[in-house]
Amino acid sequence: MHCWVLCFLFSESLSLPQIRTLDITNNHLTSLPPISDWTELITLRASDNKIAELPPGFAKLQKLRNVNFTSNELRMLDPEISRMESLESLILASNPLRDKKYLTSSADDIKRDLKTRLISDSDDLDDGAVSDPETVIGPDTAPTSRWTLKSGGSLDLSLKGLSDDVNDILGSFLKYNVVKQLILRSNNLSVVPPVLWLGHNVRVLDISDNAFGKECIFTDLELPALQELHMSRCRLTSLDPLISKLSAPCLQHLDVSGNRLSGTFPTLRNKFSALVTLIASDNKFTCVSVDSLRGLKAVNLKSNDLQQLPAEIGLLWDEGLRSLEVGSNGFRVPSHRVLEKGWEATSRWLRDRLPGDPGSQRLCQIDRDAVTELG
Repeated sequence: MHCWVLCFLFSESLSLPQIRTLDITNNHLTSLPPISDWTELITLRASDNKIAELPPGFAKLQKLRNVNFTSNELRMLDPEISRMESLESLILASNPLRDKKYLTSSADDIKRDLKTRLISDSDDLDDGAVSDPETVIGPDTAPTSRWTLKSGGSLDLSLKGLSDDVNDILGSFLKYNVVKQLILRSNNLSVVPPVLWLGHNVRVLDISDNAFGKECIFTDLELPALQELHMSRCRLTSLDPLISKLSAPCLQHLDVSGNRLSGTFPTLRNKFSALVTLIASDNKFTCVSVDSLRGLKAVNLKSNDLQQLPAEIGLLWDEGLRSLEVGSNGFRVPSHRVLEKGWEATSRWLRDRLPGDPGSQRLCQIDRDAVTELG
């Protein structure tokens, strides 16, 4: 699209009631105008820009069917998207979304999840200020607590100064309450509380910002409903305790960023077969293999010490890997100029470096003093 067209198109107000398809891919755009009156729009392609939020009126477009916002700066989604009945494809890979699961979810899954938020918000409004936000955790004989179980089963115990002796009280709470989201961020825990085995309904567990010891999990722990696990900035040096002790067959999202993990990036799907999103940025991993990424849909390995990137990883795009972030590592090939174009372009670049013989293998050998890659 020519620059003069862009200057005209993205004015503060623009009425395009008859437009059906719009492709503005790779134009360095930071925002879009209100589009509520673009009522005939069916397809919107806006990948490889710098758009920070969906345009005003987006959720009102009831004919919109196909949307691509890959490689932008989106952080949040409007729950009203759940009401867009015609929306069949919503691609959000390579965005800094707060909910990383949306990076790889289908449009139906995104709408289904956003719909639960609408219901939850509606329940909160209906409840008003009448209900007592404090929860007593069982009969008179049980220990009592003034912990708050929020709407939707969320228990936020972050910044409470909790230590390992919280195990018994936490166990009582889990025994007498249905907790679906448990937040234990920024406390003084040295191990994952063993009593979490009582959290049969816990789907989201956030234990980030705790100074765990070498054996962060020292006994077998089964969490059958767990879908998201956040363990960032916990001083972890190995994922072996997680792999050997934790049973979480439904785990889809794992965040272990900002730790002290090193060596070869592990093949976690051998243990967690449902895993699709993995965030492991800001660690010290030196090597990543094709097998360790196979089956995943979104992976963040930025700011590690990776010294090489196997060209075969480019083949994983066709197997469903829709987001791979590997910037700020030790390798120089592919260069940052290739990486900043997004994972789809990078995967294509890697595939082009594969030899013609399908039986042979080749690595993009990286050396800190290697020749400079020519783009």
